[in-house]
Amino acid sequence: VELRTAGRDGGLALLSTIGETLADAADHMPFAMVVDGVDAVPPATVSALGLMLRVFRPAGLPVVLTSRPTASTECGGDLALAADTVLTLGPLARDDVRELLSRRLGRPVDPDLVTAVTRSLGPLGGNPGALLSVLAGVERDGALVELDGRVAVSEPAGGLRFAAEAEELSDLGWPGLPVPYGRVRSAAVLAHLVEAAELRLEDLYRAAEPGRPAGCDVAEAADQLLVQGVLSADHEGRLAFTVPALAAALRTLPVTREVRELRARMVR
Repeated sequence: VELRTAGRDGGLALLSTIGETLADAADHMPFAMVVDGVDAVPPATVSALGLMLRVFRPAGLPVVLTSRPTASTECGGDLALAADTVLTLGPLARDDVRELLSRRLGRPVDPDLVTAVTRSLGPLGGNPGALLSVLAGVERDGALVELDGRVAVSEPAGGLRFAAEAEELSDLGWPGLPVPYGRVRSAAVLAHLVEAAELRLEDLYRAAEPGRPAGCDVAEAADQLLVQGVLSADHEGRLAFTVPALAAALRTLPVTREVRELRARMVR
């Protein structure tokens, strides 16, 4: 059950429909219910979802919840009361990643493909959804090649990227990844600037001249993305994207004019 859209318009209606469907199915065949990502459930839907889950307990339907290891122990606390088991899912090990990619492609994969895909994801290297998204992006870019009976990758100049369109990246819901929709264009500008040369937060603030809202927007976006962990800064203040595949996807957005204008101001 995907919960990433549960808090949006129609979310409660969706939960009601799911509840009715599952209750009817439980009368005809035995099955278990697994609810993935309970740490991401919006507070407004926790109680409603918990009530829906408790409906199945008297019928003997097993209910299992999963969450990220980094999630607070309070995440989905009310939901845990409605479950038989709460599983904490850790990242995939390298051998598991290789197996996942091999199954997806239907052929053995070269170790360098595993390395390239996981490297492009940084801290998300063991996230199955992120791995499959990058693999889909590699396929779409035509970067897969056959090498000694194994599938390898010829990395594009811009790097491996997510298959999702850049505007959709705010909806992915992976830890350390979401970019607020209003910041996507500013994040795309940052992705171009980081690729072109060393970039520090102080450079952005110097370029945020009075009467130049574009520069201010990018500086404010950098602040927010640093707090969220989307961006990182080394001991000298140089900025980088923690997930290179995110930066590569953002660079597909048409922000050439904004990048040129801000870069020129930074040089001056």
